[in-house]
Order: sequence, then structure tokens, then C-alpha cells
Amino acid sequence: MIFTKYYFKSPLNNIQKQYYLLHTVLASIDVLSDSENEIINKWITCPDIVPSNEDEQKLYNSLLEKGYITTTEKDLQLYNQLKEYCQKKHELLMQEDEITVFTLTYQCNFKCPYCFEQKNNSSVSIMTPEMVDKIFEINNNSVKNINFYGGEPFLPCNYETIKYIIKKAPTAKYSAITNGYYLDKYIDLLKNVDVNYIQITLDGDELIHNQTRILKNNQPTFNVIMQNIDTCLNHDIPVKIRMNISDNNLQSCINLRKQLANKYCDKPIMFELQPIFQLDISDRNQLENKIQEEDASLKPLFSENSLDYNTILYSHSPIMAYLIRNQKTFYPICNNCDAESCRRFYDADGNIYSCILSVGNKKAAIGTYYPTYQLKDNSLITRSIFSIKQCQQCKLAFLCGGGCGYAVGKDTGDMNQPNCLNIMNNLTHQIPTIINEKLAASMPH
Repeated sequence: MIFTKYYFKSPLNNIQKQYYLLHTVLASIDVLSDSENEIINKWITCPDIVPSNEDEQKLYNSLLEKGYITTTEKDLQLYNQLKEYCQKKHELLMQEDEITVFTLTYQCNFKCPYCFEQKNNSSVSIMTPEMVDKIFEINNNSVKNINFYGGEPFLPCNYETIKYIIKKAPTAKYSAITNGYYLDKYIDLLKNVDVNYIQITLDGDELIHNQTRILKNNQPTFNVIMQNIDTCLNHDIPVKIRMNISDNNLQSCINLRKQLANKYCDKPIMFELQPIFQLDISDRNQLENKIQEEDASLKPLFSENSLDYNTILYSHSPIMAYLIRNQKTFYPICNNCDAESCRRFYDADGNIYSCILSVGNKKAAIGTYYPTYQLKDNSLITRSIFSIKQCQQCKLAFLCGGGCGYAVGKDTGDMNQPNCLNIMNNLTHQIPTIINEKLAASMPH
């Protein structure tokens, strides 16, 4: 018998000097004592494991039952079964109904200092009815999930185009990503369709928010946005509050989230907190860990099984979701996110993108739709753990899906490279934190 090669082990960095052991195919997680860790270290390279005493026999039996101790043949069989499952899942994902995002214009009435689109694209084009018709034609005139995006989609100049889209797809499910400033001008359209959510950004309380989310004429925006959030919720239109986090506004955002959760406790409201994209990986990881700690303290404000206190938790790696959401089943992945499967952004310049961060960066476009429809041979939507050479034999592949493709290919256009930063942060920092929290909660007080 051998020790499975599909494992990951890391210290929990607690006073008990414990470790955690993860089976990367079966997704089982176990906590080890320091002495158990030493035994496993000896067994990992052993060609035929034979327990030498009673303690080793007890550990051996436990690990055998959980699949850590196995045969070479069974180890490979389990991996191949998971690979086959993921390949079929990937094929189904690529056939799913497209999430169609109308990037109506790159123009915006705000001048937020961290805006990545200002760097990507300065086009002043506005989507035309002919472009809308082309998008519907590409999708066989069956567009079921529609998102409005920009720039700022709810600028007054886009009203007739949005009205035209809604007329063409009155039964579609709608969402939008907006700064919320002109939202009141669109309530008459939105209240008559099925709205999944309207995402609106607040970067803290009035003082903090108005330092970054300001109009181009330097005027503040917080009070206008809050009034429009009220209007939305009073029409039972769900609202997702997006908060772009940095060290400067973390506590202000946390406090505001608590206030809004209490104020709108009977309204359809949810939150999304995430570090701003411009931070380096180390700073992002530190902030994500702080947000995670704050998320745990806010759970009582929401329903028992709700993740609405931070919807970003839905997008965690499978093993993080498994822990945070207390799932009973592990859901392996072959893509990092839906940017590599069914999401499409159509912009007012005739380009198609699949990742929200890539929108406007023509090197990362997956093709064009207007005036002609043509997809690139190599792009984010052809990327998966099966197209990335380094992922094909990686024991962590089904946990990370290859990582963020746009991050590794945004400058070169070569997306078929692995990005291991997020999964390694999950495994070495965030997962130990969660396990330690669970261990502390289970201790008698």
C-alpha cells in the first residue's frame, strides 16, 4: 500500500502545532497532530507502508478508510474518474445559456481613481440598435440572461437602447452593474422586468465614499446613490452593494454594511466585498483574510443559510466553498470562472470579451461581433485545465481550475498559462484560518 500522491498538507500555525491534510481528489480534510504529521512524512515516500506500532496502526486504519492510503492502481482510477467527470461538466458548461452583457459605452460620469477601464479603453462609442440586433442574431434571438454594463450603462444617452433591448427580450432575467447615480431615471423600465439584481458601488460611509466615487466635476455622489437604492428597494428590485476594499476604507465599509443590513433587513439586499484590483497579491491576500474574519462576525444579521453578507464567497475555489458553506459535496472545476465558459461582454466598438477585467483591453478580446462575427482560436473561452500543459498533471487542478487566465495573459494575450497564486493563498493562509476558527468554536468554554 502507498500514500496517495493526490494530497496537500500544511501547518495550521496554532499553539497545538497541528497540521491539516487534504485529499485533492476526494476533497476530504483532516486535522493532524504533530506526531501524526511526522509519521505521514515517513509514509509519503514509502513504497509499501507497514505500521510499526499500535499508534501507527490506528492512524493507518483511519487513513486507509479515508482514501489517503491506497494502491497505485486505485489512486490513478480515482483521478481518471474525476477527470472524466470534469471533462463532461466542461462540455455542458460551454453549452449553457450565455450570460449576455451589453457594454453599452465606455463613457462614465464618474472619475474613480482605481477604475481599470480608464486604462483599458477611452472609446466614446455608444451601442446602436443595429449592434443590439447583431448580438441577438448571434444568440439565435434567444437571450435569457442580460446584464447592462459600461462605463456607466445608465447614462441618459443609453436610455433608448436599453428600452429597445427590453422590448426585444421582455421575459429575460436582467441585472446591471452601475454607479447608481442615474438609476432613478431607469426605474420605470426595470420595475416591469424580472431583475436578478442591480449592483451599485458604495466605498464606505459618506465621507469615505465621496473621496473616491465622485463626479467628473468633483461633486459628491453618496446621498444621490442612497436615495436611488431606496427607490430600487421600495420597488422590490434586488440590490447588490459592491464595496471596493483597501486598507483606507475597510472599517468604514464593514460599518456601513452592518448599518445597511439592519436598515434593509426586510428588503432584497446583498453585499459583495472585495479588495481593489490594483493591489499586489500580498496586500490583496491580507485584505481578503481581514474581510473573511469580518464576514464571520456578521452572519447573525442574515438568514442562517445565506451568504448575502458577501456574495463573493460563492466564487471561492471548491475547497474554500466546501469549508465556508458547509457543503456535503465537493464540486471540482475545470475553469477558474465563467469568463472561461458562458459569459460574453459585447462592447460598443464591436468587440467580444468574456472577463469583466478584460473589457476594453483588445489584446484580451475573444473575438468580434460587429460588423462581422469571428472568434479567436486561442482565448479565455478555449482555456481550461485540459488546455494548460502544467495543469494536466497537477494534483491541485480540480481545486483551482487553472487560476485567473486574464491575470497571466492580459499583456501578451497568451491565456494558456497557469496562475497558482490564489489557490496557494487559499491552501496556506485562508483554509488554516477557517479550520482554526472551527476548532476554536468546537472547544468547550
